[in-house]
Amino acid sequence: MNGKLHEVVGAVEKIRSTSKLNEKTAILEDMDEETWEDFCVYADWTLNPYVTFGIDPTKVALDDCEGHALSDVETVELAFEVLATKLSTRELTGHAARAAVNNFLSALAYPAWLNFFTCVLDKDFKAGMQAKTVNKVAPGLIPEFSAMLCDKYRGGELAVVPSWAEEKLDGMRVLSVFEEDACRAVSRNGHPVQNMNLLIEELSPFLEGHVLDGELYGKTWEESISAGRKAGAKVDAIYKVFDILPYEEFLQGRSSRVLTERRKELTSRINAIHTALPHLKKRLLITKRKKVETPEEVYAFAEKLMARGEEGIVLKDPNSFYETKRSKSWLKVTRELMPGSEQHDVDYEIIGTQEGKGRWVGMLGAFRCVNEQGQEFTCSGKMSLAMRKKFWKERNDLVGYYVETRFREFYPSGIPKFPIFQRLRVDK
Repeated sequence: MNGKLHEVVGAVEKIRSTSKLNEKTAILEDMDEETWEDFCVYADWTLNPYVTFGIDPTKVALDDCEGHALSDVETVELAFEVLATKLSTRELTGHAARAAVNNFLSALAYPAWLNFFTCVLDKDFKAGMQAKTVNKVAPGLIPEFSAMLCDKYRGGELAVVPSWAEEKLDGMRVLSVFEEDACRAVSRNGHPVQNMNLLIEELSPFLEGHVLDGELYGKTWEESISAGRKAGAKVDAIYKVFDILPYEEFLQGRSSRVLTERRKELTSRINAIHTALPHLKKRLLITKRKKVETPEEVYAFAEKLMARGEEGIVLKDPNSFYETKRSKSWLKVTRELMPGSEQHDVDYEIIGTQEGKGRWVGMLGAFRCVNEQGQEFTCSGKMSLAMRKKFWKERNDLVGYYVETRFREFYPSGIPKFPIFQRLRVDK
């Protein structure tokens, strides 16, 4: 370390103060070499999805430490490195971990340091800065969490007959990671998912060394997201799972077994859990599916599920491997992909916000978005005043997340024409 803690903390506070992605990356680019090197260390502790501390620092009751012993930068840096290493390797767990975090945070001399290190241990700078934000400046610096993602079914004869058509739920994608000495629930991009700790702790003895992939599914989309994001949310959510593979294979990016074999193991393990923990029979389920052989069967099944309020279906090759990337082995069929549909539902990354005008002053006017080609545009639509106020208050934290938009056509340039905001996709 280069002793640049003050500078790193100051830079993070500056990044926190802006809602524009280009301004956030500019602050990173303007760091001097030594500050950048120290920032990279803290960024890896904070944003690396494969480094976890097994503790919620915001729930640690801090002592009133008179004198605040930790005021020297070098001492603080060394103390944190020792603490973070012991937490991440699980040398410290449970009460011992909480006590160690309490001792460190309570002794910090400055409120800015307390806020900064609490955020690092909480795995979130609270600045609208994710791994991909840092990687825009230094590509590949921070590992990015990745799950298997769907491509689109464009019609025509099925590549594999029969294929499995599996229900696509309008919920929040959640992967449960069960390491040998720790377990956690994360979104498809590796963000911690709240309110699943008790469930995955119950599941841990049955799934050690594996990853479960599925959807957290409430009665509505809002309930699903609330269950995943809002600590203490009281919702009736179901965890519907559709895949399983060893954690080591997940890290390597590819399973060693095909879907048919993985599904058998998934069914066997969930049945064992239901036998041992019967109270989970209605909360932990496996997604429904059926065999299809023709496009007509595909669209008929998709229409049936969408009529029930589900998002659609996913076509899956029975002999496919799980890969941590977008794959043509999984093909989604949603409303905009149905024959004759003139509707486009597309998710775009938020790179900033615009304040409203007139009666919307002091509220969100529009999201600034970017497509895969790097073209920027704005997106607004029907939002309540309460929603506009909330989004404007949280604008700095929303950069890097996605909005779901709906529109009918593209401009020749590739930008959506009159995109209408549908919802915030904080699960991505």
